[in-house]
Amino acid sequence: MPQQSLLHTLPLEIILAIFELVVSGNQDFVLILAQVCQGWRQAAVSTPILWSTLTLVRRNKPVEKAKLWRSRNHGLLRGLHIWRDSSNIRAALAVFNDVALDPLRSLSVFCMTHQTLCSVLPQLTPRVISNLDYLDLRSSRGPWFTGTSELRLRSLSCIQSESDWGTLEDHCTDLRHLTFWGYGYEQGPDMLWLLHRNPKLESFSLEYRSSESTVSLPPLPTPRMLPSCIELHNLTKLSICGDCNGNQTAATLLHRLSLPSLRSLELNCFDWSVSPVIEALIDIGVVSRLATITLSDDIHSMGILSSTDAKLLAKLLRNAVTLNCLHLASQDVPS
Repeated sequence: MPQQSLLHTLPLEIILAIFELVVSGNQDFVLILAQVCQGWRQAAVSTPILWSTLTLVRRNKPVEKAKLWRSRNHGLLRGLHIWRDSSNIRAALAVFNDVALDPLRSLSVFCMTHQTLCSVLPQLTPRVISNLDYLDLRSSRGPWFTGTSELRLRSLSCIQSESDWGTLEDHCTDLRHLTFWGYGYEQGPDMLWLLHRNPKLESFSLEYRSSESTVSLPPLPTPRMLPSCIELHNLTKLSICGDCNGNQTAATLLHRLSLPSLRSLELNCFDWSVSPVIEALIDIGVVSRLATITLSDDIHSMGILSSTDAKLLAKLLRNAVTLNCLHLASQDVPS
């Protein structure tokens, strides 16, 4: 008589808790769990929370997937991730056009405007946006925050996505993780104010690509009285990337920050001088506390660094007296 697997002897509550951990990294794993055996299939199919996060990619039959997920999550949608606007993606979203989205806590949108998304998902109201914990916008323009009340956001990623910064800054005060990639000159004052309003920030990733020839930050509107130094006591991880002018803007911003807990630094660079950012990091006194430094892409490639850059990088490393990990990464050559 074959010996029964130990997993089959566990209470159903324990099995479902394990299932939740398995699908937390990739919700599509629920399909694999449902094919292992009849018992697992019954447990997976009858547990709506395992189907509560939906990722839609246009090449993977999104309409059929949306119908399956809706039949099994019974209208419970806690996570929605959309990759590129297309007719079949819109048709898939329309499957949920009458579903209340109040439980939604995680939203990722890639290459779809706010107007388009709201036209196929009318239940995506400002109140729903206000209650999100995680929002990832990539090449997705629109007034995402207009009409929102106090935002609950803990993680915000805004990558090449124009939005209504003023509303965001006024209502977002509890961020832990912030990523911004875009054209930086115009957003310089807005970014300073957003950082000032979120003192609990733990990680900050910044890529500025500026089309402006000048890099000085315009004055803030008079109601926004910023301190000369913005204290971010909880920030432990910083990542910076940019082109020449964007790099200068990032350096100007860094000079306004106090980062006493910074331990991890990533310079993610291509064909621009790293000198202004390195000088700013040395000036504000954070280098001596760094435990990890990552130099990514081509910053360490032969012929990219100027002599000034090389000298400053050497100075950066000499000052990093608590450094225990130096990571050199490249897109072309695995580290």
